[in-house]
Amino acid sequence: MAPNPHEAAIVVDWREGMFAARDVEARFLPDGEIRLASRLASSPRVRTTLHWLEQWAEETPDAVFVSEALGHGSARRTLSYGQAWRDAGRIGAGLLAMGLRPQDRLMVVALNSIGHMQVALGALRAGIIYVPIAPQYAAPGADAAKFAGVLELIAPDAIYCDSVKVTPLIDTGVPIIEGPTALDAWTARLDGVAEPCISELDPALPAKLLLTSGSTGSPKAVPYSHALMTENLQATVDVWPFITRRKPTLVDWLPWNHAFGGSNNVHLVLSQGGTLHIDQSRGRPELLDCCISNLRNLCPTFHGAVPAGWAALIPILESDLGFREAFFGGLDAMFCAGAAMSADLFDRLSRASASVRGLPVPILTGWGATETGPGATIVHDMNARPGWIGTPLPSAEIRLVPQDGKRELRVRGPSVMRAYWRRPDLTAQVFDEEGFYRTGDAGCLVDPTRPELGLLFDGRLADDFKLANGSWVNVNQLRLDLLRRAGDRLRDVVIVGPDRPHLAALCWADDSAALEELFVDHNRDHQGQTMCVQKFAVLIPPPSTELGELTTKGEINRRALLAQRPEAVTGLYDEKRGHS
Repeated sequence: MAPNPHEAAIVVDWREGMFAARDVEARFLPDGEIRLASRLASSPRVRTTLHWLEQWAEETPDAVFVSEALGHGSARRTLSYGQAWRDAGRIGAGLLAMGLRPQDRLMVVALNSIGHMQVALGALRAGIIYVPIAPQYAAPGADAAKFAGVLELIAPDAIYCDSVKVTPLIDTGVPIIEGPTALDAWTARLDGVAEPCISELDPALPAKLLLTSGSTGSPKAVPYSHALMTENLQATVDVWPFITRRKPTLVDWLPWNHAFGGSNNVHLVLSQGGTLHIDQSRGRPELLDCCISNLRNLCPTFHGAVPAGWAALIPILESDLGFREAFFGGLDAMFCAGAAMSADLFDRLSRASASVRGLPVPILTGWGATETGPGATIVHDMNARPGWIGTPLPSAEIRLVPQDGKRELRVRGPSVMRAYWRRPDLTAQVFDEEGFYRTGDAGCLVDPTRPELGLLFDGRLADDFKLANGSWVNVNQLRLDLLRRAGDRLRDVVIVGPDRPHLAALCWADDSAALEELFVDHNRDHQGQTMCVQKFAVLIPPPSTELGELTTKGEINRRALLAQRPEAVTGLYDEKRGHS
């Protein structure tokens, strides 16, 4: 029988069963507070992160765990699971023979690399606390006083670095291991030295320390135990069962000194025996072609980026069919980290992925902080929208406490740190009377009548400000409205105006010519003082990673940018300068 051309083709939903069903308990208290918790129970977790490595070293010893670029071509160096396990034992034994003891600190000041991974795993296997530090902290011209503060806080017993020349501030008198060659030379002399046994590791003790970004003050150190890390990852897999369908492949540049890159992404791969391809572009806008080449050739199954990163990719995804097919052909999910994605960008990514897969690849997000392991809530829904941050992970509890016209997000659970490292004074400030971590972020329910839909991110409480007339400005709402309208015209925007007579904006844009129309249209629809932007200027030069204006995730660090460019803000309120 000939097919009926009027019958719609049946599209099999390949996304079926990707996510656990949402099941949320919500309590609405008389004072306006809301409490949320997942009814889903966490599955049993492994004892330490090293148990994942040991498992895959036995089951798939030749499978690639990590790869990195060799030079500027497509060739890559690889580290297999079997080799990673053997190196961890060899290096762990070497560190102990050097005189380090369990719970000593090994500071690692290095970019993501196979050498970095080897020394990190060696430290973890020996029970030595692994402390990854962004290389820019110790780079030439860096703030020596800030780095001295980090050294005083951590008190490292040894330091591993790629190069003393690249990170000269590490010359502090403690033993320095400079690069994989020096490490190999040391460990090659250790014939007959027993390798550390992971059964002797205490899962409750600190395994690594992560520095907070410092965007809201001096960096603080957050202890991560094996129990915290495995609990957080298992809770994520419990609501994302698609991760277990096949071994995940990531093409990722997020630095391992960052909680999402170094814990979530590394452990997502390690727990499932997948592969992490290190993207040497490091998220730098000028190396976008390198990032695209890696994504095209290595074909991730899961990919995460901040909104500015997705905004840089979408024009190429729309215009280059080959890249679009390579990128989306095997992709299970997209993840948007950090600030909320605009609705326009969200819809364009969905359309682009559907053109390859028949149905849109889910765009997921979540919410958390270094102090929360890192995830506290996560989207596990095929129909989520921009700004949604999901429901509490299994075992996490959320308080939404009324504050300044919003509700502060607070979280408690086994993946939340117990205390800052050696800072009891700061610890006392960030936990409330019931032991919930006070994040300083605001949130609200997507729909109060349907709490299972989860939460919306409502900005950072500290980012909102008052104009000179006392009116509160919801910075997150204004930013999202501008990004929604802007499409390709705007990478990001910083709203300014505390104690000023009107609002203004500093724009991260590739082409300033199209911004005039953007702000005219926006102001036509928003006449009120708390939404109308009277002047704007383009950030020239664009935000800089070297100056700290971009975070390690590739987002604008608002505080650092404004501190670096006071003249740009002044110019917005100079009647003779700026666009009106």
